[in-house]
Formats: sequence, C-alpha cells, structure tokens
Amino acid sequence: MADSDLDPLYFTNVKRFIPVLIVLCCCLQAGALEARGGFRLGTTVTMLAGEDWAFTKQDWELYLETEAGVPVTASDYRGWGVTIGVLLELSLVHFVALQPELCYTTYHGGMRLQNDLWSGDWIKLGTVYRLAEAPILLKLRLSEKLSLLAGPSLMVRFIEPKAVLITPDDREDEPIADDSGYKRIACAVVGGIVYRGGGGIFLDLRYHFTLTSFDDFDAPWENDTLFHGVIASVGYLF
Repeated sequence: MADSDLDPLYFTNVKRFIPVLIVLCCCLQAGALEARGGFRLGTTVTMLAGEDWAFTKQDWELYLETEAGVPVTASDYRGWGVTIGVLLELSLVHFVALQPELCYTTYHGGMRLQNDLWSGDWIKLGTVYRLAEAPILLKLRLSEKLSLLAGPSLMVRFIEPKAVLITPDDREDEPIADDSGYKRIACAVVGGIVYRGGGGIFLDLRYHFTLTSFDDFDAPWENDTLFHGVIASVGYLF
C-alpha cells in the first residue's frame, strides 16, 4: 500500500467507526440483541462533483473546440452500477436497530461532451470505481413496514478503476493500468428509507455521498473529486 493511503485523515475517519463498534460489542456481551441476517442486491446511479471535476470538464471543452473547430458543451452524466451485499440487523430496542453490512459496489460517473451544432454528435467519458464497502447503519423503525437508516461507510478500492468511452454506436471499458493516482481508502455517509414487505422481502432506497476522494494526483490538483447518487436495492431478511 502506498504512503498516501496512510494519510492521517483516513485514520481519523476510520476512528469514527470505533464508538459504534464498542456499543455493538457491549450489547452483544449483554445478550440484548436480536439478530437477523440477510442480503440485498440492486443498482447504483451516481455522478461526479468537485472543483477538479469542473476544471476537467472545462479542459475537455477547450480541447475539443480547438481540435474540431465547433462549440462543445460538457455536462455531467449519471452512470449505472451494481451493488450486492450481506447484512446483519441487530435490534437494540423494538424501534432501533444497528445494521452493519459488507458489500461489493460499482460507482460510475462522468461527462457528456456535446457538439452544439449537431445533437447526434456526442461522446461520454467516465470512470467506474469497483469497491468493497462496509456501512454501519442505524435503523429507526417508524412502523412495522417503514424504517429510516443512516450512518458512515468505509470504502476500499481493491481493483483498478475503469475508464469508459461511450459513443452513439459503441461503448469501450478499459482498466486504468497505472492506478498510482488513486488512493485505496475513502469514506462516505449513507441515508435512506426501507420498506419491508411480507415474507422477509424489503425494498431499500438510499443516498450515498463520499466525504473523501480516491484521487491522489500531484499539484495543482485539489484531489476533491467525489461521487454521489442513489442506491436502489431489493433484499431478504432471514
């Protein structure tokens, strides 16, 4: 692991998980928890944000306008990904539960470069992050069927990102061979709503926002590119 992965900021964010784990261990020791295991799978819809990302879009606009000689507009596009994971619902009291999870999730976002003179002339440039995630969520039961959840999530990048090129006729995905410009660890916050149906089936809709960037480029980059979006999934509690 590179030295940049051991930045004190990351240790600070990881330490935020410790009080939650202490409470969990105390409750387990006291035998106060009712536990149910489960799984969920679904899709992610995310986009990128940050000053670096804004500058990148401007650079591409200038480059293509210079090369093609026509006005070009760069805008954000939302990319699709997948999520699959296992979870453990630990009831603290009848209306509050703790829900740690372990997931594999892909997040995809990028820019659409549009020829202003012809609507059919465009390309999309994006990045796909393939991550292991460990959210620790507090679940507040509003009723037997409806719950709110929120909490932190630790994300670990164990595979290199993929660069994506999409045109009206084709799509190319290419792993970024030199991933030295990307960190291994980042943190996020998650919040959402869960609807529980019959037979243990539930629907989960949550919003995800990264707090720290995976970028690790040299100056003048700020390394502040973040991704945010919606995660929709269906799951089952045993």
